[in-house]
Amino acid sequence: MSVSVEPGEYWHSKMRVLFFTVKNPPQVAVWVETPEGEFIDTIMITGRTAKQEWRSAPDEGRPESLPVWTNASAQHVGDLDAASSATPEERIDSGRCLSSLVHGARYRIRAEVNHSYDYNDYWEKKAEKGSDRYSGVNGQPSVVYEGELVYTAGEQVVLVPVGQGSVDGSNGTITGTLDGLTTALSIVDAVRVSVEAE
Repeated sequence: MSVSVEPGEYWHSKMRVLFFTVKNPPQVAVWVETPEGEFIDTIMITGRTAKQEWRSAPDEGRPESLPVWTNASAQHVGDLDAASSATPEERIDSGRCLSSLVHGARYRIRAEVNHSYDYNDYWEKKAEKGSDRYSGVNGQPSVVYEGELVYTAGEQVVLVPVGQGSVDGSNGTITGTLDGLTTALSIVDAVRVSVEAE
């Protein structure tokens, strides 16, 4: 399977560190599930999330980065090195052979995208700990994209946004609304997944 993630207008979030403005690329995961929602495997994952290597992170890491993928993949002992790529500065093009998939079967494809420090008027930086809108360094929650395809050479699907992950990373539930999201919806322009000929 191959994945193409097209950058959107807010591919890089910007944050101030002392006197400098730092461009922060997103964290992205793309994975395959059964139509019923059973996790099968990760197609691609950005390196920081795969290795849990965060700058200035609390001891518990960053579960809020990609909470839906983190929870879905928790029981799966796949080869993340094969799926991981450097945290991208630009477009992502990645591919991976998933031998466990059955030709002609239908699969759900999900992607999760998130930025640190991606605050807006709803997910404010100044929200107090304990508040429903408190997100630590997360800002807006992750955006979850979804689509289905039949595993046959030449099949392709463009994923659509279907909801958001837990803002604090406490669970893997997808909240089926895009309310409160602004720039988070423009981190990516498109996520395409296709089945390559063998």
